[in-house]
Amino acid sequence: MPKLRSTKCYEFDACVIYVQCIYASMCFMQRSETMSAVKAILNKPVAEEEIKLLHFIQEQARRDAEIALARRKCIELEESIRDYHDREEKLMEQSTVLKEEIRRLERSRSRETANLEYLKNIILHYMCSDAVGKDHMINAIATVLQFSPHEVLLIKQHQSGWWTST
Repeated sequence: MPKLRSTKCYEFDACVIYVQCIYASMCFMQRSETMSAVKAILNKPVAEEEIKLLHFIQEQARRDAEIALARRKCIELEESIRDYHDREEKLMEQSTVLKEEIRRLERSRSRETANLEYLKNIILHYMCSDAVGKDHMINAIATVLQFSPHEVLLIKQHQSGWWTST
């Protein structure tokens, strides 16, 4: 249970509040009137009910300030959560794109390996075949290596001396 303050403390708090009210109204009164009003308030006895009321008003103001602070913190945390969700969503999209790119590159590499293996087999058959088989193999090699029609024509023109010499 919290310690209760003495009656004199409450009287002092009440006087401070009254003085603050009077000070705020000093702009509208003349100095002599203000001084007499302050003296009258300070000399006025404060009732027990007023002290309790002032105490409850102060406690309510403190609670209101705590609630306002908690609400501001809650709003800030909600904004942070939204930012983290947006960032997470962007990172998930980026992850999906990168995974698909990795799969595409792996497929491409496996195709390149298969094409290289195929080309090796075609060259091997070309070197081991007779003159009739070499004509067919030249077409296969030109297709795999994507020769232009002009390059294919050059190969066929020089075929007898270029590939067949031993």
